Amino acid sequence: MRRPATKRSTRAASSEEKRFLLWVKHQPCIECGNEPVIVEHMYGSAMINNKVLIGHWAILPLCVACDSVKTNGSHNAYRDTFGRSQADAWHELVMASNNKPLQYSIPAEVYQSIADWGK
Repeated sequence: MRRPATKRSTRAASSEEKRFLLWVKHQPCIECGNEPVIVEHMYGSAMINNKVLIGHWAILPLCVACDSVKTNGSHNAYRDTFGRSQADAWHELVMASNNKPLQYSIPAEVYQSIADWGK
């Protein structure tokens, strides 16, 4: 059974954001290295910080076990379990991507907004 579509509060993902999402889907879990992964929206797809929509960029590859830490807990539970924030994990993912061929570039304002949010 398919879940009914929800009413959008922001725009849909752009083509660059979709390419980033597809790339993230093919990465191992950012915390334990297991596969397959779930693409976790760190703050929800509609998250806006500093007047910048970051929701489609702020995503992490997490296995089911690591994903359940935040899903069944909180941002603080994630930090307590893994010793870093999701923003720190995202930064590691993006820095690791510099060694791999990518077809997108993350806008500077998005990168800065995620760093500023810091959860």
